[in-house]
Amino acid sequence: MSNISNEEKKLIIDGNYNGAEVMPKIREAFDGYKAEGFGGLIIIEIKNNNRLTTFPPLHAYTYSQIIGIDLLFSNVKEIKLKRVTKLKKVNNISLFSNLEYLEIMHCSKNFTLDDNFYDLTKLKNLEIIAPVCRIAPSTPHGINFINLTLTDKITNFTQMEDLFLKGIILNGCEHLSGLTNLKKLYL
Repeated sequence: MSNISNEEKKLIIDGNYNGAEVMPKIREAFDGYKAEGFGGLIIIEIKNNNRLTTFPPLHAYTYSQIIGIDLLFSNVKEIKLKRVTKLKKVNNISLFSNLEYLEIMHCSKNFTLDDNFYDLTKLKNLEIIAPVCRIAPSTPHGINFINLTLTDKITNFTQMEDLFLKGIILNGCEHLSGLTNLKKLYL
């Protein structure tokens, strides 16, 4: 989505790591950013991972002491989780208080939204794409559908402009009417 500039850093974690292995990689990168005195925007991309089942639980108190909460959490504008085939849940994502773009692509067909997901009040773009089915090509369009339920809390997304949900069986569609700034909707 973004072009990387001098005021942006992109942290890419490519390969098979579980949550306990992902957190030290993020911590190491942010320690480096802190040492540089970097204060710009941060994009986190985790891709090609078939071991990560939950986005690592983040604890603001612990990591704010180690890294600096402003750098770790509030500077992250984008999170991209691509081809994370076993990802079932993203924990504590609301700690990224300025997150504007969230992409979850080819995750587990059992993926669910954590309740604190609705606290991302600055989210402008959300993209969730169901996994491509390699085992049963007879499924429609080769997609394993994901069942997601939206609650009335989706109206917290007052800045949501683009919503892209591919291969999603969506419950709670009536709540989408509360997204008053929505410009693009793909279901």
